Amino acid sequence: MREASKAGAKIFQYRDKGHGKRDKVRIATKLSRYAKAHGLTFIVNDDLDIAKKVDADGVHLGGKDAISGLREWQKRGKIIGISASNMKEVTIAQRLGADYIGFGPVFKTPIKPNAKPTGIKYLRRVTKRVTIPIVAIGGVCARTIGQVIASGAASGAVIRYVSGAKDIEKAVRKLFLAASP
Repeated sequence: MREASKAGAKIFQYRDKGHGKRDKVRIATKLSRYAKAHGLTFIVNDDLDIAKKVDADGVHLGGKDAISGLREWQKRGKIIGISASNMKEVTIAQRLGADYIGFGPVFKTPIKPNAKPTGIKYLRRVTKRVTIPIVAIGGVCARTIGQVIASGAASGAVIRYVSGAKDIEKAVRKLFLAASP
């Protein structure tokens, strides 16, 4: 988070599929404190309880995750993101009151090797049908971010491209440069 924010990244999502709940709370607490101290937006993936415990700025849920308690969370000025991979799920997420939709995977990604990429043309169709921001997910990198932005998406979410980089600051700067018209 530190290196990426130095390069200009402002929004971070804590996505952890490996640790137990106690460790996730500990890690998310540290990340949330850092984000608040540096004026960054901090989102917790898949767990509203952890997001509440660490006073995150928002939560990102899969389309099938439990959504009870979201309205009260949102009334407190918190952000709700919902994942979608097709037009039906996009429509449902918007109807549920999501602040943004994480849509994809747009490109092939090793994080979800069995998921079929939707492609840029489908992403473009989605962005034209909704009134809330679309964040492209899956295979987004400096080589693809320009296509993502040109499609009408508000932004792209990256994991591997940044977290796997030898120089995180440089990778983030390349993303911003590639996203600029």
